[in-house]
Amino acid sequence: MATPMTQEIRRVPADAAGEPAGVCSDPSQSRANHVLAGLPRADLALLAEHVQIVSLGPGEVLQRQDHPLEYAYFPHEGLMSLLAEAPDGAFVEAGSIGRGGAFCPICPGDEGTALSPVTAVAQTTMCASRIDAASLQIVLRKSEALNRP
Repeated sequence: MATPMTQEIRRVPADAAGEPAGVCSDPSQSRANHVLAGLPRADLALLAEHVQIVSLGPGEVLQRQDHPLEYAYFPHEGLMSLLAEAPDGAFVEAGSIGRGGAFCPICPGDEGTALSPVTAVAQTTMCASRIDAASLQIVLRKSEALNRP
């Protein structure tokens, strides 16, 4: 059933540092994402120069459909939904991604021209590695493992 998506970004309670409470508190979580954990050390080193660990709250919009791609996300904890927008403005969940996957609709050669095919929204409190699209293009040109289908 299609439902309108709220444009409001909801936040979870914050700790003293302003981060969502209890999220991303363990620095070892960077290897909790199965995609990242399966990469060779050389490819992880390429990514490490550009990756940020981010805390995300339920309802936070990570990417909007038909907008230029900003970031790729590799969840360590939590769940994101991929929502397809219908012509009438309603949204239908097209998929979900947790720590076993990545939201990375960026291909080598896109060079900032690709538009997101879906809207990505945090469904739960999340911790994820995030890399901006321009940096990911640099890494994709250098990484054999990240270019495998």
